[in-house]
Amino acid sequence: MPEGSRWAIRVNGVVALRLRGPQASERAREVARRLGGLPAHAHVTLAPDEGFVDVYVSGRRVVRVDRLEARANHTSPYALAAQWAQRLQTALSVRTLSLPTSTVVLPVGGSELVKVRTVPPGQPAVGPYDHRVVDVRWEDPQRLRLVGKAVGKTTVPLQYGPARRELHVWVRPLAGRLPDRVEAVVTGDPAPADVVWEAVLRSLERASRTEPGAFLEATRGELPALRPGEAWEGALPARIRSPFALPVEGQVSVTVRNQQLELAAPSRLLISNNPERISADGILFREVVGPGESVRMLYHHQNGAARDKVVTVWLRNPNPRPARVHLQLASPNAWHDTMGVGHAAARRFLELVGQKAGYVLELPARGDHRFTTQRTPPEHVVSGLLQVQVLEGGPLEVSVSVRTPYVLDRAVRWELGPDEKTHPRGVFGAPQVDVQAELVVGQPWSTEIGRSRQLRDLRTGTLLEGDYGVTYRLRLSMYNPTDAPVTVELVLVAASGPAYATFLVDGQLVDLRFLAAGRSAPVFSATLGPREVRPVELVTIPEAASWYPVRLHWRTR
Repeated sequence: MPEGSRWAIRVNGVVALRLRGPQASERAREVARRLGGLPAHAHVTLAPDEGFVDVYVSGRRVVRVDRLEARANHTSPYALAAQWAQRLQTALSVRTLSLPTSTVVLPVGGSELVKVRTVPPGQPAVGPYDHRVVDVRWEDPQRLRLVGKAVGKTTVPLQYGPARRELHVWVRPLAGRLPDRVEAVVTGDPAPADVVWEAVLRSLERASRTEPGAFLEATRGELPALRPGEAWEGALPARIRSPFALPVEGQVSVTVRNQQLELAAPSRLLISNNPERISADGILFREVVGPGESVRMLYHHQNGAARDKVVTVWLRNPNPRPARVHLQLASPNAWHDTMGVGHAAARRFLELVGQKAGYVLELPARGDHRFTTQRTPPEHVVSGLLQVQVLEGGPLEVSVSVRTPYVLDRAVRWELGPDEKTHPRGVFGAPQVDVQAELVVGQPWSTEIGRSRQLRDLRTGTLLEGDYGVTYRLRLSMYNPTDAPVTVELVLVAASGPAYATFLVDGQLVDLRFLAAGRSAPVFSATLGPREVRPVELVTIPEAASWYPVRLHWRTR
């Protein structure tokens, strides 16, 4: 390094010599080059000659002291060479040991290479450590390989002359294991991108292995909507994290196929709405779904406790053989607006029904699946609609449970009985009401939605008031018998109280949102030409927590 007109050469942090005079910089660089790569136990010697003295380090000549250099230092060549030799020997005798880190965290079976820097180069000695936790071996004098053997921690001491360093090694379990590849099957015309994503996520959850307390995360990316017969292949980043184990990250190859399936209409309606307001932990509802059967379920509950609750909808396979099911699930987040969350569930479910969109889930033997697990703050409401068709295997069990967050799922085994309020809880018949009518311009027509009086509890005979969760399919034929064009419309009236309503009108979603008691909103309007007959199909579902029945009117505008 330059020091004015002098060039100092440092060895192991010690200034060993200074060069002066012409071409001092070039000579200093050459001396530094020759000093590089010296053995761990270097020895300095002098070789005097006529008019100069050479300085050797372990048989390698590193610098020559001549009369000109000696004169610049006001001494003789031999005296200056002896001084440099002594300083070089002192500098080369220094032992330093450094590590890039003092702590290494390894998974069981994992390894890490630690680069060890020593001056002069050499291999440190390894002190005693716990061989049960970690295996330590040198790959070369400057690289130390650590291999985790068992969960635990130990300290690996390293000694190099007077220099000492410690490696603190922690060996921890992995949070789980990600699969290399997953496959998912969806349905729908098309299967929307969010249904494709839900199918991929469920397949990833089934194929991954997670340790207790660990949770899976995946990045959605650009997933497409898929039409029948289409497929998509790609890779999604995923990871498993845990406060008790090391994270696992990777790219998972994904294949999604839209497969056409024969979807049966639900034969039964399962309703979990009593007690509507819950405060204790327990099982709210439980029912068996037979092989090949298709059922629909509506659940709607409010947290009446002073602390958060977790509401979980389960599908369990108690059989020794795996099962396959087709799912359609609408489960919005818990919300403080009991009517609003019921509307969000019904709106989403109608979208899925209209597109026949869903996905296939495989249940392992004696395994289970959480349709949804929702943390519900006090006074918040969870509401959802789901439809399950058993494609293979069965019978299966559907249940709804509630617990305090710190209580384990498996600890909840007792059933909560219904309260005395009129909210429904039970198993009802096929949730389908069909209405066919001819609507003639100039003739009045109206119908009520939510008062079919067709569904009763299959065990108790209790009438399902309001037809909540029931599909109304109205096939209407509109006829204009006049010789002039006429504008007509179908109008919904909130006849029983405040209500939300959603319709599919010839497959297109119409969201009427909130209607105050007695208020009305148009569902459909059209201009019929002279003598024109035009069909229209409406599909709707009475929505949880809204006031049904509502009334649908036909009128000329």
